[in-house]
Amino acid sequence: MYHTKVLSTINFKELLQNINQEDAFTWFLNEDISGYFRNPYRDDSKPGCYLEWSGDLLLMWDWGDSNFKGKSILQVISYVHNLNYRDAAKYLYNNFVLNRTMNKPSHTRTIREKGTFKKFIFPTSRAWRLEDKEYWSQYYISKADLELDKIIPISWYYTNSSKNPEEFFPIRPKHPTYGIPIQDRWKIYTPIGKVFDTNQQWYDIGGLQPFNDDSYIIITKSFKDYRVLATQGYNARYILCETVRINPKFLKYITKEFKRVYYLMDNDIEGIKACERLVMESEEITGLKIFKGIYYPVHLPKDSADVIKQFGESSFNHILEELLI
Repeated sequence: MYHTKVLSTINFKELLQNINQEDAFTWFLNEDISGYFRNPYRDDSKPGCYLEWSGDLLLMWDWGDSNFKGKSILQVISYVHNLNYRDAAKYLYNNFVLNRTMNKPSHTRTIREKGTFKKFIFPTSRAWRLEDKEYWSQYYISKADLELDKIIPISWYYTNSSKNPEEFFPIRPKHPTYGIPIQDRWKIYTPIGKVFDTNQQWYDIGGLQPFNDDSYIIITKSFKDYRVLATQGYNARYILCETVRINPKFLKYITKEFKRVYYLMDNDIEGIKACERLVMESEEITGLKIFKGIYYPVHLPKDSADVIKQFGESSFNHILEELLI
């Protein structure tokens, strides 16, 4: 029986694989999760939350609160009870696993699987304008930097929807907008209002700036933060957001190429927990202790872009160098 194992010998992936994640969500939320439901951990007037499988992980989606958007049962417990990732696993193990009679759990899935719908995005580029320079230069990012990463300013783009996957329709943003590619997939980003659309995947890793050496690499959580780091001469790449898992194939590559791996996330609660989770997951996957989570002191702006915008290049580099010690 699974629950006879000692918790300290079980990694997080094994824990989630050996429980019925649907039952765990039902237990913790105390809600009927078969359809849309209310979030019991916030003021939620209408049922709008749902669960969806993503590979072997069951994720909760609550578009009304980013703390519950695309989160596993461990991440939800971690946020609700303000626990680190390891203590959240202990909470789940002690309160859900041990208190239930569990032989090998059934993995029959009643929650919907992600469908076979494939989203396409086809951007239409335009010429660079003065307003583009004004926006990016406040982060000390030049047109040449952006072109190295194949960023394009766009006038509109075509995309499809899950309701009509064969029908493509144009979208023309009202404000300056940019296409950020990873291979043949795109993120469409409008800084004003922080509006975006994407068909990029959780496993995508962004960034094309050549590396300077093999001593370290910094993994951050957005293109803009990566580009700030790369422009300032740091080895950097980026994942799509703080909530995604790290691509195991990328982990295999960077652990062969670099002596130290830093995860640089926002300095808020969600970012700090993301650092912790990414380090633990990376150590479990690789068996190596070369990972470290870092973030800017909490009295400073939350990320690299905001820090360099407020304090300038010299102070930014001094602050970051202190984190890399």
